[in-house]
Amino acid sequence: MIPGEKFPVMEIFGPTIQGEGAMAGKRCHFVRFGGCDYRCSWCDSMHAVTPELIKLNAQWLLPHQIVERLEYISILGGRSQWVTLSGGNPGMWDLTSVVEELKKAQWKIAVETQGSERRDWLEHCDLITVSPKGPSSGMHHRFNMRALGEWLTMQDKSSSRLRQVVFKVVIFNQEDLAFAREIRLTYPFVPFYLSVGTPLEFDTEKGLRHYICEGYKNLSEMALKDDAFSDVTILPQLHVLAWGQEKGR
Repeated sequence: MIPGEKFPVMEIFGPTIQGEGAMAGKRCHFVRFGGCDYRCSWCDSMHAVTPELIKLNAQWLLPHQIVERLEYISILGGRSQWVTLSGGNPGMWDLTSVVEELKKAQWKIAVETQGSERRDWLEHCDLITVSPKGPSSGMHHRFNMRALGEWLTMQDKSSSRLRQVVFKVVIFNQEDLAFAREIRLTYPFVPFYLSVGTPLEFDTEKGLRHYICEGYKNLSEMALKDDAFSDVTILPQLHVLAWGQEKGR
């Protein structure tokens, strides 16, 4: 951590409803950081990934400024217990000072990452969602099963702490499901979520919700035939069903 270090923040918003994973349906705020070491083919947050867009649009904020903005929008729109740090990939940054400030302000901290960077500050967060990218992402070659298991050293089993590590895999096709199946069989004791992939392009006459619902039905039917997925949670992106592709949701 560098004293006075600023971080590229693309969005701070909330309260909203967490749309996927272990906190789906829960009231939450978000801080989206710019920068990512992946280039997934179906990424819906390229404004936080593309260097040119980050340079153009990021606000470089100090840790206390990030918390101040969260507190301000909480006064305007309502407070939640949780803030999710997302991106891009928040693991690219040393967010130790940000986490410290958030804890002082009594926020519970969730993190969403593809898992390519493990940082010490993650030990002080309450929920870590690791989302390995399957074949449809074009980033499958970056996946390492053994490295994924190293995230479980951050799992806190004591009753006095809330920290939990969960896995989430986005599914667009059968190859992605086979990828998820291999992970599930390797780590059957880890809470596991299958997330229906949301298409970037679609027939506007049918509408985006049509494709999400069809994808959810198809994924559910495939998973129901395989006992490897007997104890996983299957979800669409609830925020997209509610608000479409609107930013800040």
